[in-house]
Amino acid sequence: MSTQKPKLSLFQIINMSIGFMGIQFGWGLQMANMSSIYQFLDAEPDKIPLLWLAAPLTGLIVQPIVGYISDRTWHPFWGRRRPYFLIGAILSSAALVLMPNSSELWIAAGLLWILDSSINISMEPFRAFVADKLPEEQRDLGFSMQSMFIGAGSVIASALPWILTNWVGIKPDLHSTSAIPYNVKLSFYIGAAAFFVLVLYTILTSKEYPPSEVPDRTKVTESKKGFGAGALEILHAITHMPKRMKQLALVQFLTWPGLFLMWFYYSPSVGKNLFKGSPSVSEVIHPKIDVTYFAPENQDSTSIEEEETASSSDNSVDSALLPNPTMDTLVLLSLNWNKDTLSDRYLIQYTTDTSVIGINGASSKVKYTTYDTVLSIYNAYHRKTVKANLPNNAVQWIVVSDRSTAKANFSKGGEFAGLTFSFQNLITFLFALILPWLARSFTNRITHMICLAIGGAALLSFGWVVEQNNPNLLFFIMTGVGIAWSSIVSMPYSMLSGSIPENKIGIYMGIFNFFIVLPEIIASLFFGKVMKNLLNNNEVHAVMVGGGLLLLAAILCLRIGKPEADQ
Repeated sequence: MSTQKPKLSLFQIINMSIGFMGIQFGWGLQMANMSSIYQFLDAEPDKIPLLWLAAPLTGLIVQPIVGYISDRTWHPFWGRRRPYFLIGAILSSAALVLMPNSSELWIAAGLLWILDSSINISMEPFRAFVADKLPEEQRDLGFSMQSMFIGAGSVIASALPWILTNWVGIKPDLHSTSAIPYNVKLSFYIGAAAFFVLVLYTILTSKEYPPSEVPDRTKVTESKKGFGAGALEILHAITHMPKRMKQLALVQFLTWPGLFLMWFYYSPSVGKNLFKGSPSVSEVIHPKIDVTYFAPENQDSTSIEEEETASSSDNSVDSALLPNPTMDTLVLLSLNWNKDTLSDRYLIQYTTDTSVIGINGASSKVKYTTYDTVLSIYNAYHRKTVKANLPNNAVQWIVVSDRSTAKANFSKGGEFAGLTFSFQNLITFLFALILPWLARSFTNRITHMICLAIGGAALLSFGWVVEQNNPNLLFFIMTGVGIAWSSIVSMPYSMLSGSIPENKIGIYMGIFNFFIVLPEIIASLFFGKVMKNLLNNNEVHAVMVGGGLLLLAAILCLRIGKPEADQ
């Protein structure tokens, strides 16, 4: 027989939810910036999913274990869930400080594993915290309050690089030896401090009911059963999930990979497609540089002069002016070849694949060399020995590009994408204010279905926005995503909490996370192949696939039964 929990005041519910705002600094910063950080460290688009494997895999392992252990924890001062809040906050803050100082791709990937493991130590007990402390009639408000603070934390975290650049005046140092811009680094430092302070606030201002006041006090005394007994209990809980939990699980199984694809590819796609940038070397020609074509020795010199005149007349390049791509063609920039002028800001990109001939080569097939190499190629041309000096002896075209300009544009695109993520989370924050009313008016199931459908349709429109070449339209997309996200982080948990045993809330909340992380693990392991072989590394199309998955999840909401079915 359960003990009736007392109702809490609005102020008490706010206090117990503020820590979730801190946790969201950890998630918000990585969602808005990790894919760009990986590409700053020279990761290819089809490798990005595997590099994100840390997030779902640590959730799969850490959350059920922490849920099981925290169900059996009690300390006279720290309570049941709060010790895990503190441990996770300390470790997460340290990882946030170290992350933007990564000098190699493998270091950043390893730190993401540490960061996500640490965040999950804090996050799962926060979910159970609501069910622990609030009576049934206040749980919708409790989960919606968490949703509101998730939005508030993400508004600030996602926009931090943009805020530091445009409001504070801290510009990314594009000539630094570090691959990661300084404003991004500083954002992670601020996020680390916010994570720790806000979680600590909840720890110090919220008390927990001692075992004598809660119906699952026997669980605390069972803590000495050992790991084997715990594993058997988790397995038993998995095989005896309530019917409604199974129905919700299928919706989650499609929802979260859709979000994951957005987090994989949205920010770098904005930087490349709407801001015409590149994380390392430009894949477009600087508009103020004249382009000259130097053909191999078997091409007539008259045609070379005609191409030089055409290309330098308007300081731009028309792909139709390129020499026949079936020939061994060498394309260089006319800039007097003064090394003092070119300095180290310019690199040369080349490819041996005729399918990417043009100004915007597929980055996975484009390689780079240095000024000294192109200078020797230029000299070799005049000695009539061009082919002997070309990289791999089979170069189809070479373009010199301004690394500084390209990286600046990519960084601006990432900052703007972060700003739109911030706007998305502002929508999440505001929409959370009316979400409890919508749930009461239309039921949780219908409310969640509508919100998912709005988010899916928004992501499907990403391709159209790119075609319009108008970054401001991204705010309309993120309005839809914000509405969906507000529901995703609250409604499923609210529907679940009324269908699971009170004495196993921690375990079942952790198990429910399986159906978030398992499809994300599948996406991390295998979507890279889809990206490379089916989508041709098109990041825009990958985001749109995510929108389609959200729409399918919305349809599956119709299968969710009423809570009475489980009673």
